[in-house]
Amino acid sequence: MSLLEVCKVSVEYKTWNSKIEALNDVSFSLSHNEILGILGESGSGKSTLALTIMKALPKNAKVRNGKIIYKDKDLLNLSESMLNSIRWKEISIVPQNSMNSLSPVHKIGDQLYDILKLHNPSIEKKEALEIIKEKLTISNLGENIVDKYPHQLSGGMRQRVLIATSLLCEPKIILADEPTTGLDVVTQYQILKELKELQDKIKFSMIIISHDISVIVNISQRVLVMYNGQVVEEGKTQSILEEPMHPYTKALFEVQLMVGRIKKEDLKIVEKQDNKIQNFENFSGCVFYFRCPFATQRCKNENPRLTKVKNEHSVACFLYG
Repeated sequence: MSLLEVCKVSVEYKTWNSKIEALNDVSFSLSHNEILGILGESGSGKSTLALTIMKALPKNAKVRNGKIIYKDKDLLNLSESMLNSIRWKEISIVPQNSMNSLSPVHKIGDQLYDILKLHNPSIEKKEALEIIKEKLTISNLGENIVDKYPHQLSGGMRQRVLIATSLLCEPKIILADEPTTGLDVVTQYQILKELKELQDKIKFSMIIISHDISVIVNISQRVLVMYNGQVVEEGKTQSILEEPMHPYTKALFEVQLMVGRIKKEDLKIVEKQDNKIQNFENFSGCVFYFRCPFATQRCKNENPRLTKVKNEHSVACFLYG
């Protein structure tokens, strides 16, 4: 039985003169003790998906349809008070920008204490401090961090503070939104390794969001590839690594493999074709039509559904099935 079920969720943002569809009928499940990777470029809807699960979307966003089921409850229909009993206690998030997520004028210990106190008002200061130091320690930080300000810490240390924060209330699910963005390669590797070790030790489920294939394949057991608000491919990590099927997934892999020595003319798969104008308003075809070198008239007129093409590997593309 799945721990979390996302069912046909669609989200749109309202601007001053139009509406932008950020998610379109997104569905997936998350199992107990599973690490699910969500891969896609900027603007593909990854972070919107995380914020929708936390029901923390900005005011100009609207959930048009769908359900997010956790413990037989639809998170999208819960009151704010009921949600507050789930946020951080059951489902927590590691945001992508540590400097924007931590108060620059408060010590780390005080910030973590405020979170604990909010969700457990009866907790004593001494007990809270013990929990905070424990979470900092298992996140590979020293206990003295409680007396530091964010500006006194390196980027990697601040990111570890956010990981410790996400663990404070011992949640069942952690959403890690670009947890290594802006960090050097060595620190990225260390944090990913630590996250995996924590997951093995504590046994929580995790959704890790990234535009970086190396981040996803090094930590996740299953991958969702998103493009323009839709899931275009889904499967076991090893299966997608060995045989990417959707043209967009293949493009991501090609760029990753050739970065630093790629020529513009080699990137045919991510170049716009002919004189197509990318305009998704009232467009009913495949979301990748404007960038796909294999696009046909059918792709222009019809949006392919995510279809299983082999064991636990699905793709939304007319080239298969």
